[in-house]
Amino acid sequence: MTDGRRWLHEAFTVLRFGIVGILATLVHYGTLTSLLSYAGMGPVPSNFIAYVLAVIVSFVGHHYWTYRARGPVIVSFVKFLSASFAAFLVSTLLLVALLHVQTPKAIAAFLAVAIVPVITFVAFRLWVFRQRHD
Repeated sequence: MTDGRRWLHEAFTVLRFGIVGILATLVHYGTLTSLLSYAGMGPVPSNFIAYVLAVIVSFVGHHYWTYRARGPVIVSFVKFLSASFAAFLVSTLLLVALLHVQTPKAIAAFLAVAIVPVITFVAFRLWVFRQRHD
């Protein structure tokens, strides 16, 4: 693949990644607010159910559309969960560290949230959904 085609391919991968991420976020938010508001569920079970549904949407979207992965789905799913959890840990550690040095809460929260797509994109691209020809 030429450099121009490779760049274009990566640009479309980033675009698909963003679309899937937004969709998963909307599923999480919509499910969470629906369970809290209409089903009368508590926040912990509501968020857990919403998170699980968002993870499923995210995995299916990234596996079949963003990265068009091949190979055993279960292997990709385990790697996906590992990378997602690692991003969550990094995000949490960053948030705690920033708050510890008295960074304003809104800025700390923004940075902690903003790092997640960067970490997951790199991990998904280079490890979780890596194709043999990469």
